[in-house]
Amino acid sequence: MNPQISVLMCAYNTEAYVEKAIRSILNQTFSDFEFLIVDNGSTDSTGKIIDQLSREDERISVIHKEKNIPPSEPLNEAMRMANGHYLYIIDSDDWAESEFLEKMHARAVAHNAQLVYTGFYMDYYIKKKMFSFTVIPDDADYTQQMFRVKAIDDLTRMVLTNYWNKLYSLKYLRERGVQFQNTKLFDYHFNMDVLMDIERVSSISDPLYHMLRSREGSYMKSNPDLNQKKRDHFAHTMQMYEHWGLSDKATMEELAGYHLAHLIRCVIDTVNGNGSIKYKKKELKIIFDDKWTMFALENHPKSFKNTVFAILLRARSYMLCRIFSWLAGSFERLLPGAYYTMRAAVAQKRKAR
Repeated sequence: MNPQISVLMCAYNTEAYVEKAIRSILNQTFSDFEFLIVDNGSTDSTGKIIDQLSREDERISVIHKEKNIPPSEPLNEAMRMANGHYLYIIDSDDWAESEFLEKMHARAVAHNAQLVYTGFYMDYYIKKKMFSFTVIPDDADYTQQMFRVKAIDDLTRMVLTNYWNKLYSLKYLRERGVQFQNTKLFDYHFNMDVLMDIERVSSISDPLYHMLRSREGSYMKSNPDLNQKKRDHFAHTMQMYEHWGLSDKATMEELAGYHLAHLIRCVIDTVNGNGSIKYKKKELKIIFDDKWTMFALENHPKSFKNTVFAILLRARSYMLCRIFSWLAGSFERLLPGAYYTMRAAVAQKRKAR
């Protein structure tokens, strides 16, 4: 008999976290699952830890990759192997509350949902001190049109963009041929493809997952393709809203503000990251000239923050971007508590609809 849920994990060099992640699944109050774990060419002891735990629990099946490859490939491979009615994917450096699978499965069955998602904790560790806050969606069961109208609130707060707080109907994924794309933001593009034609969605307000937002060595990590990835990210978002036929002023303003915040993050990471000044100026010009930047500047909701961001982008000045980025980077580095409190306020914001 096939299990109710297929749980997937792709792990790479997370020896300090992977056992906690795996045990958080093995210790679930819901037990009818298979657990497919890919060791994606780890060079530390991650693979050994996975093998040891697989010997303790027969629900675990392990796939070892000889070398590290884009995670989209092993996740697609594991998804093809999955035998469950539902699919769940956990990151190897996070962990789930013990009732996570039980609550999601019960909601999916009760409402014949093709997708269920929950609230979550965002955990930050800085100088051995933890900062944590919750991101909470409404507790609701949606028809297709209800969900499309409400989706903007959860999309702009990261609730809909990741896979680790979601239970998917495997039948739905296979009928529509949804797979992970070979791109850095593979989770985001996967979810936009899932949401494109989704008909029945449920959300649970309980925070049932712990997402580790930062760990040692992650600060200001160089990402030379970040700007293009964010442009692709937003283009896919707009493709979805066009497909949905939603272009009202309020929705477009929210999307513009959402992209404007991403653009400022791209500016900061470009200026503070690696590369020559010539390279950085070239990347900034691409940001300034992009059609989605123009969309964000023309449609963003009016606020002090957005006005400052818009002035920065319209000025098209490398020196001004450098000053702003130095200030922003210093704030994040020197006052992490205040910085993450501010981030929490953004993530927790919801609009009544």
